[in-house]
Amino acid sequence: MLDVSRWSSWATSGTPGPISGRVCSDGTPRPAQGDVLEAVEEFRRPSHGNLYFDLSVEAVRGSDSDPEVQAELLDQGEWVASEVADLIIVDWPSLTMLSGDLDDRFLPWLSAVDLAEVAGFAALV
Repeated sequence: MLDVSRWSSWATSGTPGPISGRVCSDGTPRPAQGDVLEAVEEFRRPSHGNLYFDLSVEAVRGSDSDPEVQAELLDQGEWVASEVADLIIVDWPSLTMLSGDLDDRFLPWLSAVDLAEVAGFAALV
C-alpha cells in the first residue's frame, strides 16, 4: 500500500526512496486519490499572493507568489496524479484499525496506513 505523499516526495527529489518490508505498492485508498486530484486543481488556480501568520512577530504577513514555484508545484502535482492514475483505487471510507477522535480530514493520509495494517502490508509513508 503506498501513501501518495511518498509519490510527492519522489516527485520533489526525482528519485524513489528506499523500500523495505512486505509491500503491495499497486494500490491506494480513494481518499488519498481524491486528495491528490484536489491538490492539482488548487495548483491550477492562479495565486497572486499568500497570507500567513508570522510567529516571530505575532502578526499576519503577506507575500507575492513566485510564478516559477507555482509552475513547479503544478508539474509535480500532475506527475503524482499521473502515477496515482495507474494504481488500483481501493474504497476506504473510514478508518478501521486506527481509532480515537480522528475525523475525515485525516483520511487522505491515514487511510493508506490503516488499509496497509488491515492487509498486513508495510505502508510506505
